[in-house]
Amino acid sequence: MTCEQDRNSRLRQILRPYRAKADVFALGLFAADCAMYAACTALAAAHVPIALRFTAGLAAGVLLAVLFVVGHDACHGSYTSRRWLNAAIGRIAFLPTMTPYSAWELSHNLTHHVYTNLKPVDYVGHAYGPDSAELREAVTEIDRQVGRVLEAVAAKAGPEGYLAVITADHGMPPEPPPGGVRRYNNDIAKLIHDRFDPEAKLVTYYGAENGQIYVDEARARALGVSMAQIRDLLLTQPFILYAYTEDEVARVRLP
Repeated sequence: MTCEQDRNSRLRQILRPYRAKADVFALGLFAADCAMYAACTALAAAHVPIALRFTAGLAAGVLLAVLFVVGHDACHGSYTSRRWLNAAIGRIAFLPTMTPYSAWELSHNLTHHVYTNLKPVDYVGHAYGPDSAELREAVTEIDRQVGRVLEAVAAKAGPEGYLAVITADHGMPPEPPPGGVRRYNNDIAKLIHDRFDPEAKLVTYYGAENGQIYVDEARARALGVSMAQIRDLLLTQPFILYAYTEDEVARVRLP
């Protein structure tokens, strides 16, 4: 057994007691929430001091959120051990928010959770590049997790009872040739700070995962630095082909 498998095994052992469904406790919790929500709503609408009504209204809002969570878990079939009971509780719990149970079950369970975004590969690919050891590890792990999901689906629906579609949104440049260096957004941020701002406050955010850099324009004005100066600095770098200021982009007229 690998260290990862051993860790996952210990984690499952820790979580196993929390997976048990206690129907009596679930029903009691649901009933108590319903009763407290009704009481707080009635008090908020009663002829009592405004401070009391305001407090009751806030409490009713919190309890309304709790009821929605109960309905959410019931719709997933995880609130109690009985399907019919989950359906009944879910429909009642969704009433105060006027959420149609069947429509929620369709949009949430069968659409939202069916179309799943596997983000680790995207984030790791942006951060470390398509040929990196980090991305190979991320793809290997995603492949393992997708395999587990497909095995579970096949066990329920049969090998011909489902359709799985996996797509990618874009590619990315490969690793540079031997002797070359991959540049990241933090390298560009450091370049800007080294030239214009020793306190390193000019670039307020940079994200390797989405290729975005944000410059604090107020600080730039305080330092006497223009966007054109930053653009010209970037254009001196051999790995940057084009750079434009916001004003230059705004002046472009499309046909």
